[in-house]
Amino acid sequence: MQEASSTMMDDPYRLLGVPQAADAEAIRDAFRKLAKTLHPDLNPSDAGAEERFKRIIVAYEVLSDPRLRARFDRGEVDEYGTERRRARAHAHANAHSNARAQGHAHANAHAGAAAAAYSAARARARAAGARQAEAGDDESFANFFGNLRGNRNREFTARGADVSYRMSVDFVEAARGGRRRVTMADGRTLDVTIPPGLEDGQTLRLKGQGKAGFARGTPGDAHVDVQVLPHPLFQRQGNDVHIDLPVTVVEALLGGRVTAPTVHGPVTLSVPRGANNGMVLRLRGKGIAPAGAMSRGDQYVTLRVALPSRSDPEFEAFIRAWSGRHPYNPRQGLGGD
Repeated sequence: MQEASSTMMDDPYRLLGVPQAADAEAIRDAFRKLAKTLHPDLNPSDAGAEERFKRIIVAYEVLSDPRLRARFDRGEVDEYGTERRRARAHAHANAHSNARAQGHAHANAHAGAAAAAYSAARARARAAGARQAEAGDDESFANFFGNLRGNRNREFTARGADVSYRMSVDFVEAARGGRRRVTMADGRTLDVTIPPGLEDGQTLRLKGQGKAGFARGTPGDAHVDVQVLPHPLFQRQGNDVHIDLPVTVVEALLGGRVTAPTVHGPVTLSVPRGANNGMVLRLRGKGIAPAGAMSRGDQYVTLRVALPSRSDPEFEAFIRAWSGRHPYNPRQGLGGD
């Protein structure tokens, strides 16, 4: 079983093809480059593409988080970002020590509060001009502390601690929304609702999903920090989505209808006759609609004229003959010619 696990995942630096000293930008660029070749959307006929893409996602999650990356480099977490056994034991010991220290602090604070109440009560008695004998005064304060001891026997409640979790979400899933099941550090699983239009760096609050409260205290909350993974095709600007779309020379020259991907699925658009490289077409309402928003963003498609991938002698001969009869200079007026 151990051998199968090691082949499933590997060193994140090796998987992304970066050195251990690589900076955050180099790691992000390496992931984007791999995503452009391994993303399942770009390899629909490759059954293994999704598994390979998952492996580089895990590697990117570990190395793109400075704190998690530092802990991996120190050997505190494994290549999945999971606590190693020794680190977990050490953390448990520290947590136990902290809990004892907090208990002592609470006892000291309680004793201090009682002493302060005692002094304040004596001061109020003197200020009111009370003329009881010292013995009678002491008796009244004995009754006061008796009530205090009775209050101590009541059940003490405290709210549970909040917990934090880091979750990576695919670009399209963040744009459209959905549901994701995550496993917390204590082994519990939570179903997280991803609202449409979720942005990179947002934090989702899951009320009552944190640590249990003391006695009858309410539980804490779970805070899920979201990282939206970069997409090989889509770029987000506000609620608009931008994409580069390759078109052939014939489609650009004569116009036609072509298929373009959007975060909501493929659509057909019309390329105008004589479209030039860099022309931008707008797809109204095909952008992102955050939860509660009144309107949806748009998608902007930038046309990129692509020549044939292989040299075609017939096409080259035609271009030579045509250019000889129809010369033109697109750089005219730039000062370079």
